[in-house]
Amino acid sequence: MRTKRKIFGILIHVLAWVLILIGPFYTVFYESSCEEGVILVFISFISLLIFGFYINYLILIPKFLYKKKFFIYISLLLVLLLGIVAVNGYFYKYYKIDKRDGILKIEKRLKVNHDSGPREMPPQEGNNFRPEHRNPPPKSDFKNGPPPFIFSPVFVPVSILLLVVIGLSIRTTEQWFLEDKKNKLISAEQLKTELAFLKNQISPHFFFNTLNNIYSLTETEPEKAKEITYKLSKLMRYLLYESDKNRNVSLEMEISFLRNYIDLMKSRLSGEVKVSTDFESDYDKVLIPPLLFITFVENAFKHGISMNTDSFVDISLKNVAGKIVFSIKNSIPENENHEKGKGGLGLTNIKRRLELLFDEDVYSLKIVRLKDVYSVDLIIPSNEN
Repeated sequence: MRTKRKIFGILIHVLAWVLILIGPFYTVFYESSCEEGVILVFISFISLLIFGFYINYLILIPKFLYKKKFFIYISLLLVLLLGIVAVNGYFYKYYKIDKRDGILKIEKRLKVNHDSGPREMPPQEGNNFRPEHRNPPPKSDFKNGPPPFIFSPVFVPVSILLLVVIGLSIRTTEQWFLEDKKNKLISAEQLKTELAFLKNQISPHFFFNTLNNIYSLTETEPEKAKEITYKLSKLMRYLLYESDKNRNVSLEMEISFLRNYIDLMKSRLSGEVKVSTDFESDYDKVLIPPLLFITFVENAFKHGISMNTDSFVDISLKNVAGKIVFSIKNSIPENENHEKGKGGLGLTNIKRRLELLFDEDVYSLKIVRLKDVYSVDLIIPSNEN
């Protein structure tokens, strides 16, 4: 996969250079004939630009600019630019390119000799000088004219400055995409870690007590023991397998999981505890992140019931106008020390998951503790499958 990405990147660069050089190539090789030397100069200029671009793009930016060595980067960049300008200036100091008779020619510049002898004076107008003795002006030749802009002394310096800016822009954009991808991968790994942590949040004491309950029922109520064992196995299957398959699960699966958990809890409760549920009936196509509600349910049973006094747990989970509305209320027994922060690790984890999963303006979490009632209201967006 990495090799394919490299090949694709090289092809993109080649295509970009082809598109960039179409204009200069057209003006040099289509409109005029060229001497062999002119072709070599054209190739040299283009090679100089490509060399400067990739020195900056592949070496200077990643090794110095990205490592915040700004002074070294600017110094080396200036050395690179001045070197290219010097090479360009050296060429035009000794050579020039002219267009004559439709042909681009490279010629050496003539040296001016200031120590030469007296110049021959042009003939003065007088009685014996007639206008017709003057040299006639050359005929107009549309094949002559200035050479293409690529052979102008300012072409290489201006082009390399533009390429430096383009290289910085491309590298900055690539770096932004890489950082964004890296952050998304980190967030995804964090979600997986937090999901695994949530699975471990279901108290081992719950499983221990449930197994003890099953054991005690095997002799007195074997059918009920079988039913509890079946529900416990479904609970474990969901925790171990179903919630790991995808980032989202169906609302139906999540509700089934909650029902099994609640039924197992009710099997150990006395008659003084009232548990009521109101779950959505039409949930076939609704998708949600897994295990968002179990922490609240477990906390309700852990802190909201008493075997000695009347207590209650009320749970509701519905799909309302494209929103999943979860609500849970439980009583607070008088002897329950429900301090702030007690069992708070699971709540902190849930809050963090919500921040990672949803934008701030699309979900709502409200937790209220009164004197004898503890309530949680959570609203999240739903996805249609």
